[in-house]
Amino acid sequence: MKAGSLDNYLLKTNPKNIDSKFGLYLRDLIQKKRRDPDFVVPYIPGTARLQKTKKTTVWEYHQIPAIYMPAKTKIADDESKYYYKTPQEMSRFEIADLEQMLKEIDEPDEFFPDDEIYASEEFKDLKE
Repeated sequence: MKAGSLDNYLLKTNPKNIDSKFGLYLRDLIQKKRRDPDFVVPYIPGTARLQKTKKTTVWEYHQIPAIYMPAKTKIADDESKYYYKTPQEMSRFEIADLEQMLKEIDEPDEFFPDDEIYASEEFKDLKE
C-alpha cells in the first residue's frame, strides 16, 4: 500500500494496523496539528542531534574513556587484554563471568596473602 509519505500512511492506516506506540503518538500529533494550525508540536524523543562541527567532534572525542597504557606495553603487547568493556558492551556470558568474579571477590573461598598474588604468573608481566 503506497501512501506517498509517512504522514499520509499514519493518517490513512487503521490504528489497529499500526504496530508501534511511537507511530500512534506521531499520528496523534499530526491530527492535532491539522485540527489546530496554532498547535505547537512538542519535542519528539530521539530527534535531537549535535551538529558535526570541530568543537562537537573534539567534545565527543574527549568523552571516550581512557586507560593508562605504559609505552613499552603499547609496542610489545596486544592491548585488548587491558581493555575493560562496560556491561552494555558485554555478552550475557561475559556478564555471567563478571558476576561470578564479583561474588568471589566479596566472598572468597580462600585467603591469599599479597605476596602469593604478586608472585603469580599474571603479575610477572606487569612488573617488567
